[in-house]
Amino acid sequence: MTLLSRRNAAIVCFVISLTIANGSAAQTERAPDGQPHAGALVAGSTQTLPLAPTDIVFRKNAAYVIGSADGTHQILQVDPETLDIVGARDLPIVPQDLAIGSGDGSLYVAGTAGGASELLILDPALEIVARLSLKRPIARPVLSLSRGNLLLIAGMETDDTEGGIAVVDVSTPSEATEIEGMIPGDYDSLGVTGAWLQDGAEPIAFLNTGLLPTLVAFGIGPKGALEFGDVSFDARRNQPQSLSTLAIMAKDGCESGLDKASFLIVPPKNDALFLVSFDPVFRSLDIVTSTPTAPDEPSRKYGGTNAQTPTALLASSCNQGVIWLGYRHSSQIEQFTLNTELMLFEKIGTLELETPPSALAISDSGHTALAISTETATIARFQSDNGNILGTEMGRSLQRLLAQRGYSVGAIDGQIGTRTLGAVQRFEAENDVRLDVGRDLEGAIQKLENIPFE
Repeated sequence: MTLLSRRNAAIVCFVISLTIANGSAAQTERAPDGQPHAGALVAGSTQTLPLAPTDIVFRKNAAYVIGSADGTHQILQVDPETLDIVGARDLPIVPQDLAIGSGDGSLYVAGTAGGASELLILDPALEIVARLSLKRPIARPVLSLSRGNLLLIAGMETDDTEGGIAVVDVSTPSEATEIEGMIPGDYDSLGVTGAWLQDGAEPIAFLNTGLLPTLVAFGIGPKGALEFGDVSFDARRNQPQSLSTLAIMAKDGCESGLDKASFLIVPPKNDALFLVSFDPVFRSLDIVTSTPTAPDEPSRKYGGTNAQTPTALLASSCNQGVIWLGYRHSSQIEQFTLNTELMLFEKIGTLELETPPSALAISDSGHTALAISTETATIARFQSDNGNILGTEMGRSLQRLLAQRGYSVGAIDGQIGTRTLGAVQRFEAENDVRLDVGRDLEGAIQKLENIPFE
């Protein structure tokens, strides 16, 4: 069945697996007690920028911001420790998206000039080394780099442009060349809000479609592209919305131990965070784990399209030890960590920004995060707080044990609330045991530990 026929079928298929084989996500650095380092970040300094920032990337010891002010378009290099501007360059295009290479640190800026879609390639010192006019317009471009030095530029279908993907060979940045025919043309009629490529003997392309709430995978072979499968969200509502998706695939420092593509996904109604892993053996996109989140208001449509604008913003450290979930209309950030021992998300904190963010970025180590605001033309810095996290460790232990045994506690946040108490009551009724979590939490945990489970 093709994706176009799925558009009319409106079938939702969740492949739930809490026991994905080792390697489905990047390995998380361990603390002495065997749990991930999961210190929540706290607010640091804020700096005003000379432009209205629209996007940010953060790699190693450098952060780069694109934006515009008074008809001038620029890219800034910002010191992530001090937030001082250490470099700036005027851009000959209206910048719309930004990416950074993991090897030589080349910068890629997609945008428009005179109605045409263009790609700029800059070196880390902000010198322009190449300027490429794309062969067709790409609306609302989203950039992603593969480890094989291919740059994917995903684009939405609008009233004036087709959707689809441009693929550019950037192995030699100064001689960047667009490659045609790599991705199937069926997606021109749907548009794509994100695209990623996993290299290997059998390359796999992942597409976040624009008019379907769907992430799909394609094997790229000598006879063209072949669809493997998809994971879909909320198609039953018959209100097509695009997903807000972050792929942890091609980031410097994330490659060690990462032999499967891994995605963080917030579905259209913004009420959960999912970890989705591609299984190359069964050729399937499997939901590894999920956690409820605080939903945001419904999004608006992209101008000139039938696709909803994702309101969610995601950022993550390489090992998924620090994950940020924010929204374009809210100043609150939810902070999560992935417990790779149990393959469960844990909520480690919340914080309030001064204004709603326009984009988020987290360092590879997870010790620093940056947030920009187009509205206030500011950049804010956040740093680790010596392991301080939400709730209590005993509360987390209880929630982990219940979740391991199949009893949903909502978010694992160390706080014993209504959903956790409901899980306790269900466990007591089904296992004929008494867990007095109110007066003897430690004893209740010991009882749970001693009860075998499959």
